[in-house]
Amino acid sequence: MISYIPSKSVHSIGKGALIYEVQQSSDSTYRLYDYDRKDKQGNLRELHLDKALEVIDIPAKIASVDVKIEKHSDYDIYDYTNNKYFSLKRVDIKNKYIFNTNKYVLCSVLDGYGTITNISIEKGDHFIISGSNDNKDIKIEGNLKIMMTKRP
Repeated sequence: MISYIPSKSVHSIGKGALIYEVQQSSDSTYRLYDYDRKDKQGNLRELHLDKALEVIDIPAKIASVDVKIEKHSDYDIYDYTNNKYFSLKRVDIKNKYIFNTNKYVLCSVLDGYGTITNISIEKGDHFIISGSNDNKDIKIEGNLKIMMTKRP
């Protein structure tokens, strides 16, 4: 399931959920309710009712995700979002994926194994591809599923 939850939206992550979260650099998380979870010292975690109520969007701005799929012989691209803050796509590589970018790209290997410019990568690895203006191709080979996000 893919959900795009804009900032200022009340949301919850259920117990046992595994999520892939993309957000701006920010340490602002306001808790309205926390399921009686405890911090490392065994204390109930702090709630931030007043601060949260100041910034919540009511009604919530629900954004549906219309996944665009591009099928290729060596890879498939699942384009989840391309908004003013970031783009997010999953690339399922069946053999190789060659591209270039002038922006940095944050990558997370969801499944499989392979190489990027002769460096081994596998499920659970995370790496950054630095953007360049010299049009050098970046080559990822193997059998992999990779989440890629970058700024527009």
